[in-house]
Amino acid sequence: MSNLLKEAKGQIYLGTVENGIIHLTDEGLTFSYKNKRLGSDISLLWADVLQVEIKLSATKKIGKQFSITTEKSFLKFSSDEAPQLLKIIGQQVGTQKFTKAKSLLNVFTNPFKS
Repeated sequence: MSNLLKEAKGQIYLGTVENGIIHLTDEGLTFSYKNKRLGSDISLLWADVLQVEIKLSATKKIGKQFSITTEKSFLKFSSDEAPQLLKIIGQQVGTQKFTKAKSLLNVFTNPFKS
């Protein structure tokens, strides 16, 4: 049995926005759909996480959206409690796996950087 570290309301983007609960445990992340008819829970182990992409606001504050990349999937999440969730994710996978998401503003401010 794994220890529950944090639980928060959130959304996952899988073609459509689906509401549910994000559970962070010492083993990984689980997303439970609010509407159980949509399918079974989505689970990711911390060992499988390759990258965590963070969306920052124009004032460099952590936004509501973040995404997690594994070898097999790219999942995008949103939660009002994203800063707290990301702090725990950083403790589990290491902050070296965190990257900033590119914004539309980057195209205009750094047109020659890739």
